[in-house]
Amino acid sequence: MKKIITVLALFSVLLAVVLLSGCELESSIDASAGTGGAISPSGEVVVPLCEDQTFTITADAGYDVGDVFVDGVSVGAVDSYTFADVSEDHSISAIFAPEQPGDGDDASGW
Repeated sequence: MKKIITVLALFSVLLAVVLLSGCELESSIDASAGTGGAISPSGEVVVPLCEDQTFTITADAGYDVGDVFVDGVSVGAVDSYTFADVSEDHSISAIFAPEQPGDGDDASGW
């Protein structure tokens, strides 16, 4: 009986620490990408208590990253984004644009 009480007391202390830290046991990040590329990982990504989560944004051939939105706010045409110390739900979405002449690796610009 004493072991059960000790385990329950430890669990209560752990739960209090979690609640006071402001972090939920897990949060989710909804990750999506438009036509012309991908975001990885994608879909609903479950993130454990106060962990970091990095997303990689990759444009398909013939496309560039046009913009990336985190919680509806533009963060620019980045190729990766890290949510640090996740304690609430978020969203990330990427849009892509067709490459313009001169965007490629060809030194001539075409």
